[in-house]
Amino acid sequence: MTVFVELTGGRSSMWAELKTIISDLRSSVESKPELRWGRITAADPLTLKLDADSDALHGTPATVLDGLTSGDRVLTVIQNRKVTVIGKVPVKKPKPSTDTGWHNLKLARGWKTVTGHTPRARVRNGTLFVEGAARREAGGSLTHIATLPAQVLSKVTGSKDSFVGTFSALKAGGGHAHGELYLTTSSGVIGTGDYTTLDLYAGWVVPLTFTISADQ
Repeated sequence: MTVFVELTGGRSSMWAELKTIISDLRSSVESKPELRWGRITAADPLTLKLDADSDALHGTPATVLDGLTSGDRVLTVIQNRKVTVIGKVPVKKPKPSTDTGWHNLKLARGWKTVTGHTPRARVRNGTLFVEGAARREAGGSLTHIATLPAQVLSKVTGSKDSFVGTFSALKAGGGHAHGELYLTTSSGVIGTGDYTTLDLYAGWVVPLTFTISADQ
């Protein structure tokens, strides 16, 4: 009987010590901060669903942020069973779409529109598009074929004059010529100047087609 009491007392002491150790470990674990990601599912009252959890948290989490809205991706810290929102993934707002729509180019004196290929231009989301063709008449200058319309030129923010595209011109009777189109961004003038094999006579049909960055 005495032995049984001593054994029982020994086991009781062992279990008590083990329970104390487990309790201390639990307290240590609960007091250690844990970072977890989640998503706000409602703003009022603030409701949060942590990643990998099937349901939203019971109760309202604490937060150090203002202006949280449903759908926000957030970082939380969990400590002593308390959940606090401490950070939010910034939402990248898309750049507003810009589109001038098509506007006809202003042809210089001595140049005419080719039927069915009206020269026109537009700026859409930072890109300049020009298309169409012009026919050279008597006196048409090679340095100034056409000019970008004001609605389009105002959206061309680059300041670098540059070659913008090549062309292959045709002439009634079978003539062929080649050249480079040049854009002066300050004025919007499109020409070819000396960068072509066009001769000085009328009748040449010159494609005015290119695509470049509007903020080069």
